[in-house]
Amino acid sequence: MRRYFLSFMLLLVIPGALSANTQWEQHKDIISSAKAYIQQLPPITPGQVRVEIKPAVIDSRIKLKKCDQPLKATLANTDKRMGRVSVEIRCNDQKQWTYRLPLQVSVFAPIVVTHQQISRNTVIAKPDLKMEIHDISKLYQGYFSNMDEVTGRMARQGIRPGTVLNPGLTKAPLLVKRGQTVDMLVKTRSYEIHMTGQALSDGSKGQIIKVKNSSSNRIVDARVVDYGQVSIAHHQ
Repeated sequence: MRRYFLSFMLLLVIPGALSANTQWEQHKDIISSAKAYIQQLPPITPGQVRVEIKPAVIDSRIKLKKCDQPLKATLANTDKRMGRVSVEIRCNDQKQWTYRLPLQVSVFAPIVVTHQQISRNTVIAKPDLKMEIHDISKLYQGYFSNMDEVTGRMARQGIRPGTVLNPGLTKAPLLVKRGQTVDMLVKTRSYEIHMTGQALSDGSKGQIIKVKNSSSNRIVDARVVDYGQVSIAHHQ
């Protein structure tokens, strides 16, 4: 008799519980919508291997009415797609609710690291480098995704093997050294003049340095354009 009574009570309670459950959007469905949206975004970097997503826990006290339409997801901040990201989940039916879900998004891709010790001011060559897969969302100082971006640059400091290379660890190679004899080029639409001068400082491509004209001893500003060559504005 007791067994039948318990069965009868369950029949009364369970439908009510199910009804209460179905009137609210399931938290797992909100999380699934956010994760699916992140996964379908275009790759952030070439050769991207995988994306790992860790959603925040939704407070159990948050109740959002069940949406009659598929949930819509967008980035709350379109400029930020990895690291700490916020995805906005919307219900566009008559209930019209919006919820922002924080996520930790890790993006793994091959990047350039040092294969061996590199001394300060050494020109970096491909044998010095190798590719490794890292979480680029944690590389706040930047990274290189291609060896060609690094090859030919110089190490600003001594770099240990296995170091993730970033722009701050490298610099453009010197094309002109202080005291070096350089070709001074003055170029306009109608003529081109070459003169000889002396560099008064070191310079990488694109840098402006002081150069002394060997004929007139005049000191002018010149832009480094190639090994041993600088360009001078014709109005100087």
